[in-house]
Amino acid sequence: MPSQRLVTVPFVLVTMAVFLGALSPNLFVLASRYLANAGYDPDEIGIVMSSFMVGSLSTMPWVGRIIQHGRRATVVVIGCLVGGVGCLLFEQASTLPGFVAARIVQGCGFACVLVSGSAYVAEIAPPARLAQALGFAGVLTLVAQAAGPAFGEFIVEAAGWEWLFWSGTIAGVVGAVVGAFLSPIPDREWPASEDRDRVGARAAIAAMALAGFGFGAVVGFIAAYADDAGVGKVNPFFIAYVIAAVFTRLGLGHLADRHGRRATAMPALVVQSVAFVLLSMVTESWHLAAIGGMYGLSHGVYYPSLQAQIVERAPANARSRAVAASTLAFGGGVFTAILGLGFVADAFGYSTIYLIAAGAGGAATIAVWMDR
Repeated sequence: MPSQRLVTVPFVLVTMAVFLGALSPNLFVLASRYLANAGYDPDEIGIVMSSFMVGSLSTMPWVGRIIQHGRRATVVVIGCLVGGVGCLLFEQASTLPGFVAARIVQGCGFACVLVSGSAYVAEIAPPARLAQALGFAGVLTLVAQAAGPAFGEFIVEAAGWEWLFWSGTIAGVVGAVVGAFLSPIPDREWPASEDRDRVGARAAIAAMALAGFGFGAVVGFIAAYADDAGVGKVNPFFIAYVIAAVFTRLGLGHLADRHGRRATAMPALVVQSVAFVLLSMVTESWHLAAIGGMYGLSHGVYYPSLQAQIVERAPANARSRAVAASTLAFGGGVFTAILGLGFVADAFGYSTIYLIAAGAGGAATIAVWMDR
């Protein structure tokens, strides 16, 4: 009987490598401030910051094909190194095209790390604990999202911008060193499952994209919305979000494996929609903390549940591509929201975009519900 252990040496190594690979670009959340201080206009800053997503999304599809048949560990190492090089290129850049090119390189590296790391976890995880394994593996990525900007501000205050960019390079190199200790693994045969079907996987992918749209509404516009609504800083939202998401993945990560993907993803997506409706009506700073906690709880449940459903319904020779598809779907939703909702906010106000995000969450719930 195969081992049902979740936390093994390879699991710890791959999660640490992915954490360092994710920390590297998350330090660069502060790059918009650096560019503003350098005299760049908001539209130019937007071009530079969004180019990261261009590099990431354009890389994900072919990464899923490359990492089949034992190449996952190698691509984790390559992705960390490429991300580190992108940080170095940014430090050396002095023109808008140079900054854009550096961010694209960073995005390519991050895509390699995220997809190959998740695919590695999917292969070494016990099939009966797949959602829990994917959820656990993503905890440090969530921590990187929160720690990156905070650690970055400390570095800038203590040593200056140059060391912020060099820190990103160092994180990438150390991540590559950790990843070098990972052993190559072949595709593993899983127990046959009558749930594996392409229609169900497509429904989960659609739900993932719609959920990503809501995440894009948050990361792209919540700071401007908070200023417009007069509710102060957005730190309470993100702190509550990360704490709740981490708690959910660690404490409730087993739910999707025990009770089914559909039974756990649907309520979580409903909670996300409710959180966005409440966000559209926010009037006090503490509202942001409460809503951030709701959103973190929902995200911590639905993301690994949907990803597990997409992966387990793929044949053995396509599981890595399924990981890439799930990641690409969520990232595509994020990118679409950031690209398009600004026009909606200009015309109808920021609160409207969160009602639209709530609608997207409702559509995601319907997609999961129809997969019966």
